[in-house]
Amino acid sequence: MRIRKAAFAAGGVAALMALGASCTIPSRPSGPSATTMPGMPGMDHGDGAAADPGYGGTGNQKGPDPTAASVTAPRGSFPIATASASGGTGFGGGTIYYPTAAGTYGTIVSVPGFLNPGSVMAPYGQKLASNGFVVLVANTNTVGDLPAQRATELMAAMNWLTTRSSVANKTDKNREGVFGYSMGGGGSLIATKQNPSLKAAVGMAPWNAGGNFAGDRVPVMIAACTGDEEKYRSKGKKKIKEVRKQEEKRIEK
Repeated sequence: MRIRKAAFAAGGVAALMALGASCTIPSRPSGPSATTMPGMPGMDHGDGAAADPGYGGTGNQKGPDPTAASVTAPRGSFPIATASASGGTGFGGGTIYYPTAAGTYGTIVSVPGFLNPGSVMAPYGQKLASNGFVVLVANTNTVGDLPAQRATELMAAMNWLTTRSSVANKTDKNREGVFGYSMGGGGSLIATKQNPSLKAAVGMAPWNAGGNFAGDRVPVMIAACTGDEEKYRSKGKKKIKEVRKQEEKRIEK
């Protein structure tokens, strides 16, 4: 599948930042001391902040309101740091990006597309963390893992991030979301169906042959590629079969 990453860079981040924005309105002045995250619906951070009665719901935002300029800017207002994520716990390790300011934050995990390392998602992790999220940019166990496997890896990474990582105390375990592109996007959709407690997901050109997501209640945004052509899909299916055969041979050895 041909992915136009430049076009997705703003779209995917904007989706996670703005998804459900109509029901998460800040109830305090914008800034790091505010208590509503811009992006995950109803993300209450436990301080009991009341919503602006003019909008309804509970407002719990971290940082300033998202704007057209902020979602396309290179970084948000939060200084960030990184930490390493070890493998061997159901996913292939990766890198954590998180705000250095005290407090707990909405928690996001990403996985990449077919044949890609998790590092291709690093710009998204950096961008989201700088807007008030703890983000684990995860590797899959193998680059040939299919969407169902990636869904399992997403949730294994989420569990590790919120319970065993060095920044577990900065994660809000009640405010979790996932995203990915291509097969990673397909895995994100599967994860939402299997884990209805997730608060948001974004699938960027998600690939999952034969999936049925009827009844999925998790807020999801899907970005598709207008430049995709049938010949790329055909080539992709052929490559998938080749890689899977290689993986099977490697396992047999």
